[in-house]
Amino acid sequence: MLPPGSRIDVKTCRDRIELMRFVQTFEDDEGGAGGRSDSLQATGIRWDLGDLYSSPGDPQLQEDMNWCAEEAESFAKAYRGRIDVPGGPKAQLIAEVLERYETLIDKTYKCLSYARLLHSANSLEAAHGALLSRVQENATKVQTSVMFLELDWIAVEEKDAKPVISSPLCARWKHFLGSTRRYRPHTLSEKEEIILAEKSPTGSKAF
Repeated sequence: MLPPGSRIDVKTCRDRIELMRFVQTFEDDEGGAGGRSDSLQATGIRWDLGDLYSSPGDPQLQEDMNWCAEEAESFAKAYRGRIDVPGGPKAQLIAEVLERYETLIDKTYKCLSYARLLHSANSLEAAHGALLSRVQENATKVQTSVMFLELDWIAVEEKDAKPVISSPLCARWKHFLGSTRRYRPHTLSEKEEIILAEKSPTGSKAF
């Protein structure tokens, strides 16, 4: 447990992801944020969210949400149909794709982290719940727009995927490229995956 008065910095994407996992585990254990009693509030704990946004009304938050939604659509238009191709994709293309994808996911998580942590600290504040709902809806739109990436990569033949995974151009994402393909036997169609994503009640499970 964190002691009263604790301040938690959330400067990096990794820190934000870990904190969101903590918040999600807490809410799952207690039956969801909406079911918590006053005694289960994060009393005495102050999330230091200033590195993310200055306040729930910070214009930058809405700007980032808009950027993520627009970038996700642009991303899909640029790369859909170019990954699962005969002979496999070029390593240079995959490096370009993942560089852009990483930036998009990082900013999406930034918005999610802020909304989830703000709501977790005080779930009785109606404005916090409303913000969380908006951010989660936006994250789901991003998820469904870029879902094709992993599905198309998984569909690439193993013999064509290996040169990409081992390429120095993709060294930064080698683990992602390799581990994603382990789910190939258990992956649904894009349409089915989108339906599951849209039914998911929590944006933090979107990625």
